[in-house]
Amino acid sequence: MNPADTFKDLAATTAIVFALTQMIKPWVKNTKFHPILSVFWGLLVSYGLMWFSTPYNEITKQLIGVAILSGLISGLTAGGLYDSTQKSVHPVAKIEDKKPVR
Repeated sequence: MNPADTFKDLAATTAIVFALTQMIKPWVKNTKFHPILSVFWGLLVSYGLMWFSTPYNEITKQLIGVAILSGLISGLTAGGLYDSTQKSVHPVAKIEDKKPVR
């Protein structure tokens, strides 16, 4: 397996997970569950891609482990993209509202 292909697959999986999380967000009002949804989608998409792209007799424990790790990484990355944009905007506004300290 070529490492460059692995990174391309991980980037594509992250984009898919991010899109699926964005689709589900209107129905899940509590924002603390959005990163959990991202990790769930990451595991599901990564495991599904491994299952459907590999012949049944070639699936090993190592391949399942790689799929789980890839799913966790893509889920956490997609969840982190959502959280970082939301959290980075508010502190900047609060800092600008305060008077300078002398």
